[in-house]
Amino acid sequence: MASLLLNAIMDLFLFCIFFVGGLFFRRKKEIHKRLMVLAMVSLIIPAIARLPIPPFLIGWAILAFSLTGLNYDVVVLRQASFTNIAGVLLINVSTPLRFIIEETRAWQHFSEWIAR
Repeated sequence: MASLLLNAIMDLFLFCIFFVGGLFFRRKKEIHKRLMVLAMVSLIIPAIARLPIPPFLIGWAILAFSLTGLNYDVVVLRQASFTNIAGVLLINVSTPLRFIIEETRAWQHFSEWIAR
């Protein structure tokens, strides 16, 4: 229960950051486009976790999906966008951070309180 709640909150948090950022930069086409793609990638994370792959490969699959926009920038445009770099870092730092937060006593108490 605690891990499902944490994953849902983290996924929602990531989506909101990227989506609101995309709305804020809607007049700057390149930044808006990248933020919206990152918002969609953050929504794909739960689906990746449900794939029939070994659990130790889930983190690598998330990394691969999050790097698609950055790969496009580097291969096609020959320049990495700061927006994609920051988004990829945010997505991939949040993945191990979930496991760290999940084990804390404070999170266990909070999730029990929410479940009641």
